[in-house]
Amino acid sequence: NLKSVEVADLNVTLQEKVLVITALKEQPKGKAVLSKAVSLNPIDPALIQE
Repeated sequence: NLKSVEVADLNVTLQEKVLVITALKEQPKGKAVLSKAVSLNPIDPALIQE
C-alpha cells in the first residue's frame, strides 16, 4: 500500500529530526552536526507532491 509506505517514510523522517535536535542540544558544534544530517538525508521531491 503506497500510503502506508509514505507514513513509514514520514515516521523515519520524524525520528531523524528528533536525533538531530538531540545532537544539537548535546553538542556545542551543533551546526556541523545539523549540516551533516541534512546532507545525508535529502528530501525526496516525490514525498512533497500530492
